[in-house]
Amino acid sequence: MLVDTHAHPEHHDYNGDRERVLTDAVSSGVNTIIAVGTNIENSKKVIKLSKEYKAVFPTVGIHPLDGASDIKKNFKQVFEDLVKENSIVAIGECGLDIYQTNERQTTENEIKTQIELFEFQIDMAKKYNLPIIIHCRNGWDRIFEILDKKEINRGVFHCWTGDLESAKKALTRGFYIAFGGIVTFKNAGEIAILAKEMDINKMVLETDSPFLAPEGLRGSRNEPKNVRIVAQFIAKLRGVELKAVEDATTENAYKLFNLKQK
Repeated sequence: MLVDTHAHPEHHDYNGDRERVLTDAVSSGVNTIIAVGTNIENSKKVIKLSKEYKAVFPTVGIHPLDGASDIKKNFKQVFEDLVKENSIVAIGECGLDIYQTNERQTTENEIKTQIELFEFQIDMAKKYNLPIIIHCRNGWDRIFEILDKKEINRGVFHCWTGDLESAKKALTRGFYIAFGGIVTFKNAGEIAILAKEMDINKMVLETDSPFLAPEGLRGSRNEPKNVRIVAQFIAKLRGVELKAVEDATTENAYKLFNLKQK
């Protein structure tokens, strides 16, 4: 059995065959899918899916790039009501998304807004005793400063893309690290090194589907069933049987999200 700890089954890419995609995942041994909210409307959609499909467990979250419209609508009470009134397994995805390219530069005002949104979601996670799902692009030092300030150490860094030093900081603070299709890429570099060498008791797996399909499927729509490809790749990296990775990462996911069978 495997757990996909981060997927977006509500995404419009699945509008034509969502039931088939979720059924295929279960048939492939992916019995549990964490369906991750990225704004208020998407969070409502994953909650609805969780009531329709036994394998789906929902989160409520606002992605750092998806918060603008929600903030304008005074979202905080709606957000908290969704958490209180439903069987939520985590808060997120939330965090920082900072562009530093010639084409796009995230401003300090934008970063300030992202931080406020992130800190609110951390407060909700602490209030309702839930883990957080952290998204981070180019904001590692700020992320760790915020986590220390808020004194939170329960959660997971989704779709890990950081370096080994950042991984050490995440692990020493008690966080889990999630690997998806990126670890299979030929240019994965330190991400693959980390997957090979880190304590497997702090590792979980994900797809981030429909995004980031693993090597061999790159450019195509990703699906939750492909978390098995990630598990197979990591097992080969570590020189262990697939079952060892399956068992450890499944146990980790159930512990992290306090999952119980429906």
